[in-house]
Amino acid sequence: MKKRKSTGTTPLTRWLLDYVDVHNTNLSKLALQAGLSAGSLRSLITYPERVPTLETCLRLSMVTGKSVDELFQMAGLDGYEPCSPLDGDWDPGSLRSPASA
Repeated sequence: MKKRKSTGTTPLTRWLLDYVDVHNTNLSKLALQAGLSAGSLRSLITYPERVPTLETCLRLSMVTGKSVDELFQMAGLDGYEPCSPLDGDWDPGSLRSPASA
């Protein structure tokens, strides 16, 4: 694993950094693979006090295999229950923000 400069971290930021190291990728590639903007995950590392959106957690879950519940917990969103149950047929491409609906 790569040695990184010590910054403020959260469970989510530690997991993201470990994930990209173990999978020999980078945050920008992981973000794009999840359908997020290239800098979205990098901004979570730079500003660890930020809480990711529910959509970010859901999309990360789909591409990393990490459970949504674990990601919510690491992000400080534990206890959140989505309006509709998520199952194996969930399509991250179907997510739209209220502004685009």
